[in-house]
Amino acid sequence: MTEAAVDDRELLRAVYRAIAWGRLYELAPGATREEVDGLFRRLQETLAPSPAASASPAGALPRAVLYCDGASSGNPGPAAIGVVLSRPDGSEVESWGRPIGRATSNVAEYKALIEGLGRALELGVREVEVASDSQLLVYQLTGRYKVKHATLRELYGAVRELLGRFERWSVRHASREETAQADRLARSQLKKSAAAEQSLNCHQ
Repeated sequence: MTEAAVDDRELLRAVYRAIAWGRLYELAPGATREEVDGLFRRLQETLAPSPAASASPAGALPRAVLYCDGASSGNPGPAAIGVVLSRPDGSEVESWGRPIGRATSNVAEYKALIEGLGRALELGVREVEVASDSQLLVYQLTGRYKVKHATLRELYGAVRELLGRFERWSVRHASREETAQADRLARSQLKKSAAAEQSLNCHQ
């Protein structure tokens, strides 16, 4: 029995999630997370959508709720993200978490949102509701707070660009109970990120 070929975009996304960031920074000390993200974005843009994706009806998942969370041990320190995509009725579509190397908690919050928005677009979502327990992120995106930090300004621009691809979007401050699953995913991966950094430090 012949197995179905893996979609190139799915494979690229799997490779990205499988990156051992501690080892990568050891092999390429000058690399930054932004440079790696940019490389993967450029690679993704060169890949045509799979036939299955092209054949699927537009808007198969027209509306979604995106719960996202970021965690950091130290500020900056080992960091990770957690993302949950759900339908408006509360049923889960996808969820995942992964370490992101060293970052502040605010950077981790933004990176979780960026990854979640990107995946929502891949799934054909036209209307997205973002729910985050990060008051800073929510207030910056709604214009209540200014974005002063240079790194956050870059991430803020990436988020606004992604949001602009949706027909409609909203961002709201959610309770920690609402984002509990995203938080668990992030903290679970944070332990792996911290362990990887500790192992790397021991070998230096």
